[in-house]
Amino acid sequence: ATPSSLPAGPKYLSAPFALFVLGEDRRTMAPLAIQCSQQPGHSNPIFYADDGESWELAKLHVQSADGNYHELISHLGLTHLLVEPFVVAAHRQLAVEHPLMLLLLPHFQGTLFINDAAINTLIAPGGVVDQLLGATIESDWKISATALGQLDFRAHMLPAELAARGVDDPAIFPNYPYRDDALLVWRAIEAWVRDYLGIYYNDDADVAGDTELQAWIADVSSPEGGTVQGIGEVLRFDTLVELVTMVIFTGSAQHASVNFPQLDIMSYTPAMPLATYAPPPTHVSAPLPSTTELNHLPPLQMALLQVIVGQLLGGIYFTRLGQYDRHQPNGWFSDPRVTEPLAAFQSNLDLVERTIGARNLERPVYSPLLPSRIPQSINI
Repeated sequence: ATPSSLPAGPKYLSAPFALFVLGEDRRTMAPLAIQCSQQPGHSNPIFYADDGESWELAKLHVQSADGNYHELISHLGLTHLLVEPFVVAAHRQLAVEHPLMLLLLPHFQGTLFINDAAINTLIAPGGVVDQLLGATIESDWKISATALGQLDFRAHMLPAELAARGVDDPAIFPNYPYRDDALLVWRAIEAWVRDYLGIYYNDDADVAGDTELQAWIADVSSPEGGTVQGIGEVLRFDTLVELVTMVIFTGSAQHASVNFPQLDIMSYTPAMPLATYAPPPTHVSAPLPSTTELNHLPPLQMALLQVIVGQLLGGIYFTRLGQYDRHQPNGWFSDPRVTEPLAAFQSNLDLVERTIGARNLERPVYSPLLPSRIPQSINI
């Protein structure tokens, strides 16, 4: 990526390695060592916790890199931009009365609007992202697009993704609130999708023979269409359930998990600066002046902008997962066969809410995946 100097002076980009150690209780992690760039050498040493101010500066550059990755890849690329091709293809290929369209449309509400607004404001040249993040806006666009283009859709489904990162086993890594809460929500959505689709598809042949469904999949996967990689053929009922679960989960719970921490974790600039304004340390130094860390942090006007944007994006809740009739003058689903499965879904979400609430009494509070705080769609 190309470093930016907009609007308050040259910024610096780091691609650090950070090594964390799992405590003996297997419930806490602590940073052990940091290397501030990829290529080892005399000007790129490994910093340790007893390295004084150099260690503090190295941690700051790790946090900045993490913040940029989060915003450009975890948030923009793998939620907003990942869901968009499914929305566009659905409007192209599915009739408004198609059962799948009826299920998905509430989970698509507002997504095209907020993405268009982002393109014309947040991620436009000179916009908020261009001002706050470390790279030029052209580099930022490329980072998000590359992450999306390289994504294997099926490998990114929650259970597979957790396994691939080696964090799926609670016995090995017991204190991971995102994993534990996300799996509860994933399973509730999956059960609802299976029950709902089972009303309309009796067997695999029905799935394979649904021309509108197959056209939707082809459009999302096409190099001339959505270009989403790794979907493969959707000829079996179980495969369809997995795919629809992933689409709904991404547009609801996954987006909630990366959007709302912008308020309570990412809006305080010293905790996660979205750009650094001095280069990373290159050696273990003697005690440094108290102003050294301030020189690495964004200037006051950028810190204030980060607070404002974090509070705005992380503080707006519209719609609630499972509440399809909310904001509707009449019930969303007219088919009476949907009533019982929908009630079961809502009951499951209530159970998830209580389970997470109980967990939060015994751990540091983690609230983004409380169903009451998960919107139906990406609408902010």
